[in-house]
Amino acid sequence: MNRTVRLILFITVLLALSVISLLIPIPGAATGPARADEKLVVITPHWDGIRNEFRPAFASWYRERTGRTIDIEWLDQGGTSDCVRYILSQFKRTPAGIGVDLFFGGGTDPYYKLKREGVLERVSVPAPVLQKIPRVHAGTELWDADSTWYGAVLSGFGIVYNKRVIELMNFRVPSGWNELADPRYAGWVGAADLRNSGTMHLMFEIILQAYGWEQGWRIITGITANTKTFTKGANEVPKMVAKGDVAFGLAIDFYGWAEVSEAGEDKVGFLLPAELTIIGADALGMLRGAPNPEAARLFVEFVLSEDGQKLWFLRKGEAGGPVKQELNRMAVIPELYRSHGDRTNVRQDPFTGPAGGFQFDNTLSSRRWSVVNDLAGVGLIDRHDALRRWWRRSMRPADVGYLERLAVPVGRDECLRAADSLWNDPVKRNETLLEWQKRFARAYE
Repeated sequence: MNRTVRLILFITVLLALSVISLLIPIPGAATGPARADEKLVVITPHWDGIRNEFRPAFASWYRERTGRTIDIEWLDQGGTSDCVRYILSQFKRTPAGIGVDLFFGGGTDPYYKLKREGVLERVSVPAPVLQKIPRVHAGTELWDADSTWYGAVLSGFGIVYNKRVIELMNFRVPSGWNELADPRYAGWVGAADLRNSGTMHLMFEIILQAYGWEQGWRIITGITANTKTFTKGANEVPKMVAKGDVAFGLAIDFYGWAEVSEAGEDKVGFLLPAELTIIGADALGMLRGAPNPEAARLFVEFVLSEDGQKLWFLRKGEAGGPVKQELNRMAVIPELYRSHGDRTNVRQDPFTGPAGGFQFDNTLSSRRWSVVNDLAGVGLIDRHDALRRWWRRSMRPADVGYLERLAVPVGRDECLRAADSLWNDPVKRNETLLEWQKRFARAYE
């Protein structure tokens, strides 16, 4: 064996021994990340940017106050409706608790429902924190009088649009929801499936309440007929608009403004229909039988405090603001708009802007949440191909009063009766949905 071969073998053996030594743990040495003293389990439809900012910020805040370390385990079940279904189905199996501490996000409608079902616990928030947040603003509750849920941040709902597509196609920038039902926009609207997206559900509900059931349902029918495709998540819609796949999209404010910022104001715009939208709370609440109730209470306190609100509100890099991802959300503390208004990308102060043109009824919205989802699902989304064919065949852009000619197969009162009784019985619910499917089929004929 020559010298070169021996040298290669020697080096190979040394490398092998080095690798083996790295794999053998040294007594007393750490073998991985330190395990936190406590854990908080949170189910949420919030996107990763929010989770990645709140997780380390709360851990630091918690350690300063308790001297203990904590980690958050995020449970991802999909959109808001998926999360609510999961929570209620798990409580049917184990009524005492489901191993989850908090529900975080999803608007407020689900919390009205979860409160009625008795699966939310009361959470006491220190008076110095809570007194900075109005109980009600513009007719909308920002936190529950019984302390079962609290608005963590505010949201507005509107229309994101592609300026270049509008110019190319000779469209116009819409001023209200009803304009998205114009037949000339067939195939140029983007929307999510409201059965998965709480954001999209709320925009449908805003339309129903702003215009009334009959006219609102006609507008929703026109919008869905014009929709190119239904995404699972509402966050995908503004991206479709920015790419030019569609000209208009239904969007929550922070997704809309984020796309404006990323694509540029010369390409993408976002608007809140004047007097036809609401500024609503995006809530959180502790679930019954929470494994770590004290940590859950402190998480609620943190989110509502100025420390938590700055994460939502401030630009990345500002003192107390987000570290990795700007969230660009409207804070629930009015004073922050005055004291930190020059340190945020948020372009609207909801506490000083004009009030909406209608009073949104959260109780009504929550009462018929599931029925509206199912009605739109079986009548418009599941039968989307048939709806689009009928729309192209029946409607013309030059028509006057085309919306008024649309059939409304299910009335408001029938919907409410179903919500109060039939939807509590799976058999009767399915029978009703089958009957509604037949009504829509006849309407399309």
